[in-house]
Amino acid sequence: MSVIPVSDASTLWIAFSGGVDSTALLCGCVAVHGRERCKAIHIDHGIHPESPNWAEHCRSVCKGLNLPLEVETVALSEGNIEMQARLIRYDQFRKRLTSGDSLVTAHHVDDVAETILWQVLTGRAPVGIAQTRTLGPGNVVRPFLALSKSELVEYVKGQGLSWIEDPSNDDTTLDRNWIRRVLLPIVEERYPDARKRISKINWPKLPTVTAEPLNLQSSPVDAVRIRAWLLAFGVSATTSIVEEIVRQSYARRDSMPMVRVSSSKTVRRFRGRLYVVPDTQPFEPVEVYPGDDLHFESGELTWNETNNGFESSTKLLVCNRRNAPVPKLELRVNKLTKPLSSLFQEKGIAPWLRQSWPVLIESDQVVCVPGVAAADGAFVRYTKKPVYVPHWRPRES
Repeated sequence: MSVIPVSDASTLWIAFSGGVDSTALLCGCVAVHGRERCKAIHIDHGIHPESPNWAEHCRSVCKGLNLPLEVETVALSEGNIEMQARLIRYDQFRKRLTSGDSLVTAHHVDDVAETILWQVLTGRAPVGIAQTRTLGPGNVVRPFLALSKSELVEYVKGQGLSWIEDPSNDDTTLDRNWIRRVLLPIVEERYPDARKRISKINWPKLPTVTAEPLNLQSSPVDAVRIRAWLLAFGVSATTSIVEEIVRQSYARRDSMPMVRVSSSKTVRRFRGRLYVVPDTQPFEPVEVYPGDDLHFESGELTWNETNNGFESSTKLLVCNRRNAPVPKLELRVNKLTKPLSSLFQEKGIAPWLRQSWPVLIESDQVVCVPGVAAADGAFVRYTKKPVYVPHWRPRES
């Protein structure tokens, strides 16, 4: 079984759903690269009542292969469940990758054909599925793009392994399932090799772009580059959306345009750069003691132990600009009182991040905005108790 070469030093994280495709992937990676380099990860979305049993099946398969497995249970909210599941799944993958690591997925010829048809029918460029792309500090590798579903089934049967059949794959109200179950069988009645032929459509190769803000001064802004940039974030946008982003890139310098590119993400411009911004909600106020990390939808508040900061016994209220229970959102820094809006602007904090940025309050006074400024006298030095400085990491796309 052919697997795309990856760095010898990297860990291979195998996306293992328990279905036949990922079961073939699991066996193939172990056979080619050795189990010492492989780790499996299973995401339990909790959508189907049998999902706990599917997780147990994955544990059983990995135990039989003597392969480590991480199972992550996630929660989905109302809305586009299919899109949510994909975004959350890749967010979990991204968190585990370190520099040089690869996430390996089991996409195959049938998936490429279905994706190209979906892209054409929904007004997107038929770019298919890339063999590799960046994901956080690592990358995604798809070694099966030249293999068909039937070849993977035959391989797994030859290994004597069972697999999970997810009944949601039969739900033809979902676009991709309809293409797979309804459209392609009709096409193949007349054109038997349709899947392979469609999967080999020679669309011009997109440039390699990393998932980071796009500098409009150093990069050409055209539809090809914008599309490649969005795909680096896992966003496949329609042609009209891509064209709108190109147009807004040339809007006057003092404007801050916003273009929605998916049900949960927008593209925004700030200080000569484009950003892919996830939708988040400001968190509710919560009390915390320095040293206790907090995880919100909009980001993570962590603490670094140091010689100059908050004592661990200091009780703080963590809120944001929308729900701060103080009459004035201002901070006294270097003997000057400044509104938070000015401090954010001085630090170059993008406007969409400011509303959910944490504000630390003690005794009805703003004492710190992590990563921005601390009030005069808020920090103490060299005490017998542990001393911490807060750090805020906004959620990335």
